[in-house]
Amino acid sequence: MPTKLIPNPLKHKEKTGFGHILHSFTDKEEPIKSISTFDSFLGIKELFISPNLGVLPHKHENQTLIIVNLAGTLVQKPNLAASTIIPENHIQLIQYKQGMHFEYNQDKMKSIHCLVFQFNSINKENTFKLFKINGISNFKKIFETKILTETEQKISFFQGVLKKNGTKNHLLKNRGTGFIIYLFSGELQINGSSILKEKDTIALWEEKSISLIANQESRFFILKLH
Repeated sequence: MPTKLIPNPLKHKEKTGFGHILHSFTDKEEPIKSISTFDSFLGIKELFISPNLGVLPHKHENQTLIIVNLAGTLVQKPNLAASTIIPENHIQLIQYKQGMHFEYNQDKMKSIHCLVFQFNSINKENTFKLFKINGISNFKKIFETKILTETEQKISFFQGVLKKNGTKNHLLKNRGTGFIIYLFSGELQINGSSILKEKDTIALWEEKSISLIANQESRFFILKLH
């Protein structure tokens, strides 16, 4: 079974002036760009931003970002545009042709924990979309979008919640499909072998099906590239 698992304790930790960053599937930690399914995928970063601090302005060009706000209230300020508030349990999908923004935590007490998926993509303009994810659902597609590099790919993004001993099976029509699963809480068994514990991340590809079994009540996110 072609997989790469990154346990949370083994993620590369980068200390910063605003808190810290955990890296998964980036150049700092087990890149998977060499696998054709993931050739547009740049990696996952988990941002931890301390109260009253923020990330300095930084540039994005021809990139797609999926920002999942898991804790706190994130304020994002794009260059020459109004600020956007990303509340806890919301996702922002950003597709940049070219732009600059900075993020900050305006809360004086609570830290922010954000999950950021990054892709190379050719975009005609800058677009920003916000999605709410705090509904409890067995398995729910939050959004689907297309990215264009040398070829066109679809990104489907799901939230899953399974009670203890709950199961979810997904048959694949295309063996070129890739999955990245991030376990926010609980414990998941993947295809009868890999075990995900809280905050672990796994990539899977060239599978005929995906089978999930919750060893305890679990909340997770699935990115599907197809």
